[in-house]
Amino acid sequence: MTISALLALVGALGTTPSVADPPLPPTPSACLAETEQARRIAIRFASSEEYADARQRHGVSSASPEQVRLLAGSADADLCARLLAIYRQQLAGRSSTLLPTFYQAGDFYYVALARRQEPRVIPPGFAHIDTRWLPLLILDRDLRLVASVAM
Repeated sequence: MTISALLALVGALGTTPSVADPPLPPTPSACLAETEQARRIAIRFASSEEYADARQRHGVSSASPEQVRLLAGSADADLCARLLAIYRQQLAGRSSTLLPTFYQAGDFYYVALARRQEPRVIPPGFAHIDTRWLPLLILDRDLRLVASVAM
């Protein structure tokens, strides 16, 4: 799936384009805090048999859950800043409801996107199930976009 098709998919599923993205939550570096949703997405793509064909088609090696490393702290700050710039460029104006988290899996980097948590009032006896797709950007060691996958 091309990045344009992925953007169209995300846009069609309720992401509202904005002139400027709202500020991301403050962190000590450009590496953003991990969310459980982003971690599940990264691990699922890296290790699940469900995505074996997609990994093979794009030349992305598989990785075990233990090999999917969160980029965090000052050691990864420069890399996170570069990935954040790529994320903002690829999803310019369409990322207002998405929070990026950055991972490394082997020779590849993932930008896993999770939804910003919005307070919801769910009546007793009901459940909220969010069925919208989320994009995962996969970049090579030179930070070139290899693939974008709807998860």
